[in-house]
Amino acid sequence: MTVFVALEISSGAVTNGKVFLRRESAEGAEKRWLKEQGIKDDISRQREAFNGMEFLVMECELKP
Repeated sequence: MTVFVALEISSGAVTNGKVFLRRESAEGAEKRWLKEQGIKDDISRQREAFNGMEFLVMECELKP
């Protein structure tokens, strides 16, 4: 089974993590985070990443 892990990172440390069963749900969480942070384009997202603030979505296999 595949799950989607969303990680919020601040200053190199994971500050929040959530697991979703559907890619769309994880991408929705990412869009909400971007809106909350006031990030509207790739340039501002890269600027925030350079300052240590990121949101990552990764596809992972769920192991028993």
